[in-house]
Amino acid sequence: MAVESVSAPPIPIVLPEDIHEPVPLVHVREINAGEIVGTISKDARLVIGDTVVLTSADGSFHIPAKPFLLNIIDVPIPHGALFVASNRGKNYYPVDSSAGNALAPENRLYFQSAEDAEALGYKAAH
Repeated sequence: MAVESVSAPPIPIVLPEDIHEPVPLVHVREINAGEIVGTISKDARLVIGDTVVLTSADGSFHIPAKPFLLNIIDVPIPHGALFVASNRGKNYYPVDSSAGNALAPENRLYFQSAEDAEALGYKAAH
């Protein structure tokens, strides 16, 4: 069996010139030293909340990253629940208290009355 090898010259690929208008671009490069760092093209605008992000002459920006690094947890409270306790603790708290809100969501037990909490051995926090 004979195998003949034939090679053809490569076919050149010619791309047409891009005639589209440039798209305004916001490029977030990194978070560095507590700041979000990036660039904004000439025609683009970046608004965060109610604040327009302003750029340097070269189009770069540095904004604090802290507002984006908050971990907001919304824990729904069962209807009628007035008190909360941790399944790892001994005290119960009003559901709208700072101590009640500080309890880990996965450990929370809710009660409709102080009597319900005390029936399970929990004591009112002072």
